[in-house]
Amino acid sequence: MIKFIIFVLALIAAIVLGPRMADSQGLVHIATSGYIIETSITTAVILIVASFIVLYILIRLILACLKMPGGTSRFFQRFFANRSANIQNEACIAFEECEYERAYALCKKAGNEKNLSHNTLLIMAKSAFELGYYDKTTAILDNIKKDKKLTAACTILRARLNLKIDNAKAAIEALDSLKDSYSSRTVTSLYYKSYLVLEDYDKLISMIPTLLKQEIISKEEQNNIYRRYIDKKLKEATSREELDAIAHNIPRQLLKKPAIIGAIMNRQIDFGDLVSAKKLCIDLIKHNLDADLLETIATWEISIPEVLKALLNVESKNLIASQVNVPLLKAIGNLELKAGLLDEAKQHFEKALEISKSADIFFNLGQIMSQMKQYDKAAEMFALANKANASVNRLPMIESK
Repeated sequence: MIKFIIFVLALIAAIVLGPRMADSQGLVHIATSGYIIETSITTAVILIVASFIVLYILIRLILACLKMPGGTSRFFQRFFANRSANIQNEACIAFEECEYERAYALCKKAGNEKNLSHNTLLIMAKSAFELGYYDKTTAILDNIKKDKKLTAACTILRARLNLKIDNAKAAIEALDSLKDSYSSRTVTSLYYKSYLVLEDYDKLISMIPTLLKQEIISKEEQNNIYRRYIDKKLKEATSREELDAIAHNIPRQLLKKPAIIGAIMNRQIDFGDLVSAKKLCIDLIKHNLDADLLETIATWEISIPEVLKALLNVESKNLIASQVNVPLLKAIGNLELKAGLLDEAKQHFEKALEISKSADIFFNLGQIMSQMKQYDKAAEMFALANKANASVNRLPMIESK
């Protein structure tokens, strides 16, 4: 303090005595590239002394801060720590309220990522994932993956990330690392979605009891899985023996589904097993005739006389209702067409055409007219089929014969 007072007194003396000595003192010139500064020696001395005094004060202030009492230092530490904690809590609340952009911004505001808790970093990673910042999500997960308390949460998020970027195999690999130590509805759901993407229906079938127990899928979704599984297996079948094995393993409740039985019948016909196809089909016609079965029969490339007879019997029993049953009319018409009964097939397709102007009906009528050598009418039917087909933008264009 004494030194400071001495410097102040010296400054005052210089200011007072300086003007009086101005007549006998020299000058100081400071030249730069653009300026020339000229001042008296007294003024220069005063400026130098003043600069040293200001510098001295700043140094003393810095040293005082460095030697700040422990209580004051702890106060500032607590202040900034509490501020960061409050911001992190706000980020957690924002995430729970699905305000992902705000949550992510608050996490960044809370401080340097190296100083944030791993729980906050996990929230930041989840927010980044929801916002589509996948690279940032991966970087954060790599940073906190060593925290054993967050292993499950990080692995699940990584699996979701891989699934989001269409890497279902990587998602399954991540989930497999949790298989022996952690299980939850979320993990099961991610497995389910991953296997769906990979079309691994063998795995999906094995998961069905768990999926139903955890209410991840409904009974209807279960049937859809079985249907896709059966369709895939039927396409892969290369012999009647394999086909019989597939049919044998289908759950009983699904064997009552006409769409599934229809798919089996189609493959039986492909392998020339008309006896089995006929038996299944007639049994369904007697007990569970519906539109799916009829639509299947309407696509057959051959005619089975016993099936045609059974359908005609259904038609005769309720003639009025049958006249508006388009799937039934199409099924009968197709079997008659394949059997060479052109007049009868023409009548059934024309009745169906009165109700539905669909491309397949026009096309079948075109085939009938062509076989009857009525080529102008056949060309007209094929043109109408193309027009109907184009309007729904579904089926390939049909060329006139």
